[in-house]
Amino acid sequence: MRISTLQLYQRTVSAMLDQQARLGDTQEQLASGKRILRPSDDPSGTAQALRLKEALSAWAQFQRAADRAEARLQLEDGALSHVEDILQRARELAVRGRNDSLSDGDRAALAKELRGLKDDLVRLGNTRDAQGDYIFAGYRSRSPAFVVAGSGVSYAGDAGVRQIELGPGRNVTVNHPGNVVFMDVPAAAGGRESLFETLDSLANALDNPDDPAFQTEMGRLIDQLDTGLDHVLQVHTEVGARLNTVDVQRAFNEDTRLQMQRTLSAVEDLDYAEAVARLNRQMVGLEAAQKTFTRVQGLSLFNYL
Repeated sequence: MRISTLQLYQRTVSAMLDQQARLGDTQEQLASGKRILRPSDDPSGTAQALRLKEALSAWAQFQRAADRAEARLQLEDGALSHVEDILQRARELAVRGRNDSLSDGDRAALAKELRGLKDDLVRLGNTRDAQGDYIFAGYRSRSPAFVVAGSGVSYAGDAGVRQIELGPGRNVTVNHPGNVVFMDVPAAAGGRESLFETLDSLANALDNPDDPAFQTEMGRLIDQLDTGLDHVLQVHTEVGARLNTVDVQRAFNEDTRLQMQRTLSAVEDLDYAEAVARLNRQMVGLEAAQKTFTRVQGLSLFNYL
């Protein structure tokens, strides 16, 4: 089979252009650090990389959800710590108020402080998060959870419980409705008594020390404060357990994300050592193709005449 000078010229040009294209691809890979520059380079690898990137995006969303859950639970954790401080202080005042050596004026001062503690308790019950939501109001989070009417306090929220998804099939509850925390405290005689009622009753008892039932009532109210404190501590313990759940799930999410990231890197990242060696081979090949092209250009019957 005879090959004309034109055919030889065209083949040489084609070989040189192919070498240039492969060299250009390798240079682009080295510049980007990626093995796959376009889907046609590795269709199956491209599909796998897309699936991994979608999964990584989902796990990143779970991590952001864990951050939101932690922030919400830490806010409740802090509020409950202050509630416990208030109840401890109220108990100190109640024990002091039973002392027979106190004057009526002393007890009136204690009663005034107790009413101030009740106001503080209402403010804590109406704690708001960074978005302005009332964390103890259930689903009615855009309105205050507790409303003061006269000397009484009523719960204006609902029993809604909010959950945040931390991972596939893994949710965490991020609130306690205010009625559970502040209102539904078991009473010694049966039934329920709110923390606000207990503080009110203490203040009223201290304002009436001459009542024959004063000591008995003060003893009952101190016991009720102890019950209320135990109740809040139990809720607080639940918050701590939920925070622990968030920490455990966040660590799992991060481990999963890192494993996926390593897999993605193995699929699409460039082996620099191999690429540099390939670049050197391609440069040698291109140089040879260019020399061949120069020689082919000089081939002509007239060169031999």
